[in-house]
Amino acid sequence: MTDTSPHTPLFLMDTLHVGKEDQRHLTWHTYWPPDAVHLAKDYLELFLQAAEAVHMTLPERFVFKAGQMFFHEGHLQEVRLSGTVDEQGWSTQTPPKIMANAERKLLLDPSDAGRDYLSALVIEEAPGRHGCAIAWDVRTHGESLLSMLQAKPPALPATSPSLFPNGKVHPMASSLVMWEGGNLLTRAKDLPWKPDAEGRLTYTRTVRSGKGKVVFWVTDDPEKQYPEALAGEAALAVLNTFDIRAVCMHLIYAAHVTTLDRPWAEEFVIDDTQIFRYLGLERRTDLNRQEKLALIAKVAQQPAQLLVYLYWPHHAKKDAFAIEQSRLWDIAITYYGQPDLYGEMQGTGLTIRGRAGLWAKYFLNRGGSKEKNAFYEYSYLPHKLLKSITSCWQKHTGAARLMVWLLFKTRVGRDQRIDVLTLLEVAYGKDMVEAAQRDRRLRNSLATRWDGDLLVLHQDGWHLQFDERTYPPELWPDWAGRITLERSAGYWERLRQASLVIFPPSEVDAALTALGESSPPPRRAFLGSPSPAQPEKAAAPTKEEIRAARIARGWTQHDLATAVGKSQAWVALIENGTRQVHPKDLPRLHEILRL
Repeated sequence: MTDTSPHTPLFLMDTLHVGKEDQRHLTWHTYWPPDAVHLAKDYLELFLQAAEAVHMTLPERFVFKAGQMFFHEGHLQEVRLSGTVDEQGWSTQTPPKIMANAERKLLLDPSDAGRDYLSALVIEEAPGRHGCAIAWDVRTHGESLLSMLQAKPPALPATSPSLFPNGKVHPMASSLVMWEGGNLLTRAKDLPWKPDAEGRLTYTRTVRSGKGKVVFWVTDDPEKQYPEALAGEAALAVLNTFDIRAVCMHLIYAAHVTTLDRPWAEEFVIDDTQIFRYLGLERRTDLNRQEKLALIAKVAQQPAQLLVYLYWPHHAKKDAFAIEQSRLWDIAITYYGQPDLYGEMQGTGLTIRGRAGLWAKYFLNRGGSKEKNAFYEYSYLPHKLLKSITSCWQKHTGAARLMVWLLFKTRVGRDQRIDVLTLLEVAYGKDMVEAAQRDRRLRNSLATRWDGDLLVLHQDGWHLQFDERTYPPELWPDWAGRITLERSAGYWERLRQASLVIFPPSEVDAALTALGESSPPPRRAFLGSPSPAQPEKAAAPTKEEIRAARIARGWTQHDLATAVGKSQAWVALIENGTRQVHPKDLPRLHEILRL
């Protein structure tokens, strides 16, 4: 049995009792997975038949706490169980081998396979407490067990089609409810939460000049049929647990529901393999599989901890409507795993069943939209945004927050000028931005973080166009070609008064344009207009001029490469004369190095 491998075993999470007088009478409190309760009974019936086949005397009472089921070529081959027993004289003549460990836990030796008998071992784990381990090959106990040999591992539910079939973008729900849900998951503690009339902590966004509103609460038990909105410290404790990566799951859910006709009534199903691919975790070597599953299980449930109430006033020939307090998402996570023989779960996978809350009936309703009594609001989610947030969230939290905010903002309008002050408050919180007015060190720190976060946006494909009047070159980030390395006096206040236009990545821009909307206005050079001193057709600088200009700015080859959008190898080849600068790259090089 050396080629046997664990495959989707059944994990009995609580206790199972078997009495000597009525060996066929089984009771249990919890089983896993929920749709396989009949297998729980079958496996223990199988144990009783195996014990009878070897004339084994059962104790008065024993409890199974964990189990492993091994399959070979799709057929059940070996069963291993561990638990506790009230008496010691229960070991068989040839007990299973256990692995040596200081805690004297019953860990079966994985090499102890291929037995043609049922074996059991009981040891005293602590005074008055005995542990038992049992293992047997199910093929060796007569014709009565042949039907069990055909047992297949529990079937996993069919998953929904994967997102991003073109590898780039996928439609996603983009209503105000979705936008605010993203804001809460990325910057919950920075938003203005206030107690409602019942003392429960709420976040409110007014709509239609205050005629309507969207109200959010948090809960600590989203799986309850009627989850309770939390007040005070309990609510703050939940907000403190929010992981910014949970917004990726929020966006994934928002994309999956666009594939459903009635997303408030139909469910989507996604598994760990799909999520790993969406977030770029399949290539991460710093996390093992169990750590990746634990991360997904943590962030997948957090969007469902948001409760929402909504009142939408009469607008555009659509009657006013209200949505009672309900979950933003209905999410149920099923774990599949192999427990070790002491009851510790070793995860092998998970499946998420999800459904949109009642909001979708009014904001993601195709039929209702055609009948003019509901909306169908959607935009496009770029695949690389999910990967970017997953990779940059710790070092560049501000950039991650901006990506999510801009993803919804650019759906409203792609050519809108945005105040830098608004973006600073999105990235770092209003309180911190105001505190920087009084703290010079904090101002310098935020200015540096701002420049770095804009670089992350640029590298992720967002197109920045600085306002010529309010955001002149001396305010630009150094990587974008700021005239002087040192920030001038009054830099922070001038930055707060500046504005810019941020266009979405080209794949999102193209998808939005294809919706039939008017194309955005033509863009100028990538970062603002050329400087007045720059000729329209710049002459090619020599390799010596490029190198000297780079060194004069105190830049490494990597710094220059980042600013130009090239590789460090490209800069090295230019500076040693192996490669010439392409004419299309000359304006950008002149702009950055001020040649």
